[in-house]
Amino acid sequence: MIDTTKIIYTSEAQSKIQKIIDWWPKNLQIIADFDKTLTYWNQESIIAVLYNYNYLSADYSKKAKELENFYKPKEEDHSIPLEQRKALMNEWRVKHEQLLIESGLSKNHIKNVVNSWIVNLRKGLNELLNQLNSLWIPVIILSASWLWTDSITFYLQEHLDKHQKLYIISNGYTRDENWYAIKWNEPIITSLNKNETVISEKKFPEIFHEINWRSNIILLWDKMEDLNMADWVDSNVILKIWFLNSWTNEKIEFYKKYFDIIINWDQWMQEILRLINLL
Repeated sequence: MIDTTKIIYTSEAQSKIQKIIDWWPKNLQIIADFDKTLTYWNQESIIAVLYNYNYLSADYSKKAKELENFYKPKEEDHSIPLEQRKALMNEWRVKHEQLLIESGLSKNHIKNVVNSWIVNLRKGLNELLNQLNSLWIPVIILSASWLWTDSITFYLQEHLDKHQKLYIISNGYTRDENWYAIKWNEPIITSLNKNETVISEKKFPEIFHEINWRSNIILLWDKMEDLNMADWVDSNVILKIWFLNSWTNEKIEFYKKYFDIIINWDQWMQEILRLINLL
């Protein structure tokens, strides 16, 4: 029988937490995914809201779903070599982003999506971010957002307090004077290449100077593919917290080899808050 409330701490987790405590809080940063990590799993992602509810156009919705039906099964098909899957995900994104532009995506479309009732942040997130902000601990949202950085930025502006130490790294685009998308920006971040996103002084000077010397990391995410998304950081400790949204007791020993803390199903942020308060 599946235990739907269990939160698992591995022995490695306790060791890492102690190391973070020894350096607390000056050497810590948080890196988090957005969709289904900071938002609830049992709901649609921001991009799915755009095409499932025809916020843009019926033609866009039809074509976007066709692309998803073709490429999505390949994203998690581990029989396909990783580099080939990366290429396929990039190909999917290029086609989809061109489709967004051809369909006339504007700022208003993005605003309509993020103002919908369909996407919800996990309960306790605002409290958690306020706590981290008061301690001057930076939070980096590293997302492969299909609706670009603006969708996350607009959403957080609508639903959260302002946090000085909250940074967003995601996909970008160029817009005209009327806020219509006219070009997507390179490089494209996908679910399979986040570990290649290097925060350099040249590319992200503000974030770089904030986190470059912080070698302890708490990593929050929900996909196996995000397991190595902090590999580019010269780290001392990475505490890996996984929101496991497809629980099976049979695989728990396998999961424990890769993750330090496993949070089962759509929990709110109480366990992360408890951890921060403990630290």
